[in-house]
Amino acid sequence: MNVSSKALLTGLIDYAGLFPPAGLGMAEAAAEYARALKSPFGFAVGRFVVPAGRLAELAEAAPKQGESWRLSVLVEDPGRAPAAGRFVIDAVETKALDAGVDASGRMVFVEMPAEFAGALDGLARRPGMRAKIRTGGLTAEAFPTVEWVASFLVRAAVLGVSFKATAGLHHPVRGEYALTYEPGSARAAMHEFLNVFLAAACAWFGQSETAVRRILEERDAGEFRFSDGFVRCCGVSLTSRQVEEARRSFALSFGSCSVEEPEQGVRGLGLL
Repeated sequence: MNVSSKALLTGLIDYAGLFPPAGLGMAEAAAEYARALKSPFGFAVGRFVVPAGRLAELAEAAPKQGESWRLSVLVEDPGRAPAAGRFVIDAVETKALDAGVDASGRMVFVEMPAEFAGALDGLARRPGMRAKIRTGGLTAEAFPTVEWVASFLVRAAVLGVSFKATAGLHHPVRGEYALTYEPGSARAAMHEFLNVFLAAACAWFGQSETAVRRILEERDAGEFRFSDGFVRCCGVSLTSRQVEEARRSFALSFGSCSVEEPEQGVRGLGLL
């Protein structure tokens, strides 16, 4: 694996196997997360995503060696986020636009509405708060437009508000994919993680919204060229250090109910 692709992928995936379309039971999801952490792709695996009300269930299902698992916990009120127990809860996610900073210093991700401008400006006035965007779902209508994603990325970068994404990012490169795992599932154009996170890195380093949108729209995997020193796409070039900086400071992670699919996609592109 070269330096720039590892910089983009390290810690990128927050595992959300409890949620659709996978919708696994707790025991199965915990076992899959434990497997993923130990796999050659484990460097790309971040937190386990779990609703606050299922923490006790996770404690029962997780293997003993899961005591140091990092969790991102879905809560209604970050001010009343649960105690860590035997896990490391270092992030919480909420839909409450008026959410306060967690007293323990955990990262707080606030889900953005479709009209995100006011909410994003509000987060920018509250140091340490972060945004969460939905990049897909179980229907074609759940996917925001390329224009929406590009506009969010550029505005968030200007304001200095870091973010995570969730849903619809199981594959490396934009294309038409099945919406669920059911036979004969409907298909839709999906944004995908190389597009979104490379576009985000470009936004962080001042590229125009047009350039960001062009990367989001790219469907040719051959346009994503990684080397030790640089990553290039659609006429834009970033150094490996710039990619690392953007991931650390701005484009933090995405939630996925699968680790296996992103891993297969990365292998298919020869990046692993």
